[in-house]
Amino acid sequence: MLVEYSRFDLWDEEALRSGAAQDVFLGAVPGAQEWLKGGHNKVECACWAQSQFAQVDLRAASAEPPTVDGWEQHSTVDAWFDTGVLRLWSLTAGPASDLLLNLPFPGPVFVRARTRGRDATVTAARASSGDPTEVSGLEQWLIEIWPRGGHGV
Repeated sequence: MLVEYSRFDLWDEEALRSGAAQDVFLGAVPGAQEWLKGGHNKVECACWAQSQFAQVDLRAASAEPPTVDGWEQHSTVDAWFDTGVLRLWSLTAGPASDLLLNLPFPGPVFVRARTRGRDATVTAARASSGDPTEVSGLEQWLIEIWPRGGHGV
């Protein structure tokens, strides 16, 4: 996933294409407590390095997933997806063609992001020429989505 300006977004793609989703900055900030922000048809994901390729795994679950060892940070936010056709987007490069998830439960959801490799990413980015391929795959994300109570599968 191409990270630009220290961020990538998860959009309800069908809502975005239809005009139902608005591109409003939600306030995800790298290095802050609120590095994951959820909203209507969008989740913002703030990364530690400004320009990089991060590894991102998107997963849907019918209930809250169990704890997974080996992740350094995690955050959970509320979001709402009108259609459930989700795609990761770079800020200027647009949609990531291979990172699509069709939720079987549109509507209110929880989104949890787990990350690792952020400190290594910052170290590598400081030593790089600014080419995102030089900081490729160090920052890893696991994004899990499940329905909020009473909704979903």
